[in-house]
Amino acid sequence: MAYTDIDDPTIYFANTIWTGNATNDRDIVIAGTGMQPDLFWVKGRSNTEYHFLFDTVRGTNIALNSNANAAESSQAYMLRDPFFNSDGVNVGTDAGINANSQTYIAWSWNTGTSFSNDASSTSVGSIDSAGRVNTDAGFSIIGWTGNGTNATIAHGLGAVPKMIWFKSRSAAENINVYHANTGNTHYTELNTGIAATDHGRFQDTTPTSTVFSVSGTNAVNHEDNPMIAYCWAEIPGYSKIGTYEGQNVLDNVYIHLGFRPEIVFFKNVDDATSWKIFDAGRDPFNDGTGTILSGNENNAEDDNTAYNMNFLSNGIKMRGQNNNINKVNTYIYAAWAKNPFVNSEGVPANAV
Repeated sequence: MAYTDIDDPTIYFANTIWTGNATNDRDIVIAGTGMQPDLFWVKGRSNTEYHFLFDTVRGTNIALNSNANAAESSQAYMLRDPFFNSDGVNVGTDAGINANSQTYIAWSWNTGTSFSNDASSTSVGSIDSAGRVNTDAGFSIIGWTGNGTNATIAHGLGAVPKMIWFKSRSAAENINVYHANTGNTHYTELNTGIAATDHGRFQDTTPTSTVFSVSGTNAVNHEDNPMIAYCWAEIPGYSKIGTYEGQNVLDNVYIHLGFRPEIVFFKNVDDATSWKIFDAGRDPFNDGTGTILSGNENNAEDDNTAYNMNFLSNGIKMRGQNNNINKVNTYIYAAWAKNPFVNSEGVPANAV
């Protein structure tokens, strides 16, 4: 059985849903513990607005889009001063976050501790980096100024990251994804859905417990550009970053996580298919989760039985056969917990 030190995952990750009311300075309280988010990703469920990603390292009302390669932009009527509250966010009237009668979801991660590394002083990495990190939850947000050459950058996790998202903040570059199960020679793109592609963006080098490696390619280390990376390590009972083989057979694939998932990202790495996002916020009951959003598309959510799956107390059982989740191909995934399968006191959890 999988034991964990994280009995309440909502301290570090939570899904939050609401219906817009088109009023300024509205407080949205993060579900669960009501933590202050350091990465706040919002998507309209019932409309075709873009995905918007905010974080406390780049700036409180400055957005990136998971479905576009655009440079970051200020969004004055999305997050409002004081922006990130101790238990949530303050929102405005923008249709991407609070249009009247439209429904929304936010995926929120907490870091909580400032981080900085002077590479010349510490001899860790070759470029100075700074951001926020939570070693307990295996998550850091790291910024640096690109230098256009091979480099190593400190991530602060004290563990090997298994997934990293890279974005140039000021240039129209795709969001490159390192995933341990596509390896250090291949990358995917969060905003395009391309198949895993062979390229030396990571210097064909696996991240270590202290640094990750980048080449001089603009997407991961654009010269004289501010860069951002979101880094995740696995934490038993709380997060799992892995792979599985699709079988194109109903009711056949099981993915063991060691917890009941709160959110899961899927990507077919053999084909150019969309990143698919499933979560227990929009599908709270274990009756065939099939309500999807696509990370690289601005579509409204779709309830489709071809995507049906069950969120179990210890993993996921695929029920559908859609090519995005269960073709005879290789898939990568990243998942975070609603409940650990067995908590720190040895008490087992149940599926809903």
